[in-house]
Amino acid sequence: MLDGGGSLPPARPGRTEYVHLTLPADAEHLRILRREVRRCLASLPMSQDRREEVPLEVSEAGANSVQHAYDPDEGGVLELTLWTESDALCVEVGDRGHWREPRPSARRTGEGGLGLVLMRQLIDCVLIHH
Repeated sequence: MLDGGGSLPPARPGRTEYVHLTLPADAEHLRILRREVRRCLASLPMSQDRREEVPLEVSEAGANSVQHAYDPDEGGVLELTLWTESDALCVEVGDRGHWREPRPSARRTGEGGLGLVLMRQLIDCVLIHH
């Protein structure tokens, strides 16, 4: 779960924003994921920096699911749940797959591997459930 929160002024009393989206777990759909997150953020009171960071953070989490949750020939889904609390934006990116180690060639060539580092630098709270 990603908590991009902390910097939102209080939401309107009694109002909670909630969005749930399910997409095929493939790299092509990460663009749609980012677009939907940007659309959701448009109506929320937050800084421009945060508006740019959150889609990047969500995309990194989604890319991890695409790369590590499913075998290359296995179809899967990527789920996004976004909601607001009184002073926070909460985002959950999930899948229904199982952990797969990175390909040996990816480790040798240094492909990827910085998604979690980036998320932890930009997000107030990162929780990973296996």
